[in-house]
Amino acid sequence: MALAKHTIGAKIFWRLSVAMSAIIGLTGLAGYGVLSAAGDIAVTTFDGPLMAINYAPRRRRTDFTEMQLAELRYEHAVTRRPRPLSSAKFPRLPLPSPPTWMSRPSAAWPPTSRR
Repeated sequence: MALAKHTIGAKIFWRLSVAMSAIIGLTGLAGYGVLSAAGDIAVTTFDGPLMAINYAPRRRRTDFTEMQLAELRYEHAVTRRPRPLSSAKFPRLPLPSPPTWMSRPSAAWPPTSRR
């Protein structure tokens, strides 16, 4: 049996299997490289426009959040002196009298007669 390991057929078989394994492995690595490059192309093609579309709502939401925070800061700000009431700041003014055409009964609107 010791002679069977070193026969020409066994040597050809092992060398052929090693060569085929190397070819299959290199083909697999080349395929992986091509698929990786295709994935990168797809990402650069579609990801840029999709992120630009997605950027607008996120930016708008950030703007509204900043406005709400500014409003809360203003509403809860501590002032050194109390704010004056509007009635103390602006005294009650007399109301103006209605126009004269409204007080006359002959000036009904809309007019009922047409010429």
